[in-house]
Amino acid sequence: MSAKLPKKVLYRPGDMLIQEKSQSQYLYIIQSGQVEIFRLKENGVRISLSIVGPGQYLGEMALFLDKPHSVSAVALSPVEAVQLSKESIDDQMKTVPPWLVALIRGLIDRLHQMNLRMIRHNIHDETLTETIDTIAQRSKKSEEDE
Repeated sequence: MSAKLPKKVLYRPGDMLIQEKSQSQYLYIIQSGQVEIFRLKENGVRISLSIVGPGQYLGEMALFLDKPHSVSAVALSPVEAVQLSKESIDDQMKTVPPWLVALIRGLIDRLHQMNLRMIRHNIHDETLTETIDTIAQRSKKSEEDE
């Protein structure tokens, strides 16, 4: 069975690309628009971790670590992305030397652990929160003007 080809996907503001605790099936490469990466604490408080934009990707941690997503991702503006399936990436990884695969997985795991520490210690960036609010307001105004 051949791997699925990359697929172009479109999201509207408010659409979820990734849901926390769901199994990973895709990696997304953002072509246009902006996506908020966040996590909900046990008390329901939303912790914004980052904004992903054109040329950046998301979904790699859960995909490479073969774990459920530890964060959620929501479109802040209209988003166009390329969606790569886990199957396709796994097929490509078979052509990479094993030591390089181990290095990639190790780096991704370190980043994952750092994200978890930041959340556990309630470390967040107030400027990021303001930026997310500004993008969301701008996108909403754009939709109202159409």
